[in-house]
Amino acid sequence: MNRRRTAAIAVLVTAVAACTAATAPAAPALRVTTATTGPPVVGTAGTVRVTVRNPSRMRATRVVVRVSGPPSVRVRPVRRAVGTIGARRARTVTVRVTPRTTAGLRAALRVTASAARFRPATAVRRLARTPAPGGGGAPADPFLGRVFTHFDAGVTGAIPPSYEAVVFTNPGWAYWGMPDGGLPTCSSRTGVLAADATAKEGCVPYTYDAATKRLTIDGTPVTVGAASDGDAVLTINGGAFLDVPVVPKGARYNVTLLYTYVYGFYPNQSVTRRWLTFSPDGRFVNAALTLGSSGVGDFQTSYAAAPPDTRGAYEFTAPGQLTLTYDDGTVSRRTAVAAFAPGPGQAYDPWKNWMVLDGASYNGDVD
Repeated sequence: MNRRRTAAIAVLVTAVAACTAATAPAAPALRVTTATTGPPVVGTAGTVRVTVRNPSRMRATRVVVRVSGPPSVRVRPVRRAVGTIGARRARTVTVRVTPRTTAGLRAALRVTASAARFRPATAVRRLARTPAPGGGGAPADPFLGRVFTHFDAGVTGAIPPSYEAVVFTNPGWAYWGMPDGGLPTCSSRTGVLAADATAKEGCVPYTYDAATKRLTIDGTPVTVGAASDGDAVLTINGGAFLDVPVVPKGARYNVTLLYTYVYGFYPNQSVTRRWLTFSPDGRFVNAALTLGSSGVGDFQTSYAAAPPDTRGAYEFTAPGQLTLTYDDGTVSRRTAVAAFAPGPGQAYDPWKNWMVLDGASYNGDVD
């Protein structure tokens, strides 16, 4: 009898517990929305506004916002304490997001808001672009803000190798050629894209049709492809232009890069080498050496010229712009793209270091 009574009580308790669980209200959920303040720019911090709403009738305490993204962007801070949000109230916080490379311009951020006794809320924010006035750089335009470079081998002994570029500077406008002194802005035509002698460096119009994915620069159809590593490749008048990163504002490096130029043919030949060393403390050394010879046989002369090292402070004052302030007060500004160099504390691999300054290729010193 006692066993039956005990079993009946156990069944009743289980049934009551199940009923209570079924009828208990679910934990309330937060809501989160995001917004950006402008188009992303490589190397420049932008602001993402995160608004957390509490639609319930109870206070939300210990509210925390977490933001994560791919390595192509830097997020500061990745965790922000919001505190307490009253019933049916909202609070807004901001985080700073800096695209490290051109890939970061298209990055997606994951934003999560959590609180004690609340279900978390998650939103995905893609870094937005400003709509184009006139159609060239619509929000679906994947090229705005990016730089593509083409290597020109030059002529051995006569014309040094160099890089030319196409820079998508503003909605509907691109710069054709390698700009000097930093990345430009364009609003009117100053150049001509052509495969003959009529070509002229400067600003040219471009259009992109998101529906057909057709890109045209100054009336020239451009083929859009991909390299083996997945980076975009533009084929313009038969030349391949590769997608390269822009040196971000405020960058610091710990590297020595070497530029080599050979002029003439032996025995009438000169070789110029220029070393550019960046230190993490913002100092640089720019050293050069020229070796050469002229004449033949008994009349051959060899010579060497080693101008004094020039030193000073360096700063990437804007995305794609290097400012060298020499100790004698001289200031030089150069366009800096395609940077593959270690920052402070990173390993130095001379075979992987590379930077293009005003179209000249500086590579890792492997001697």
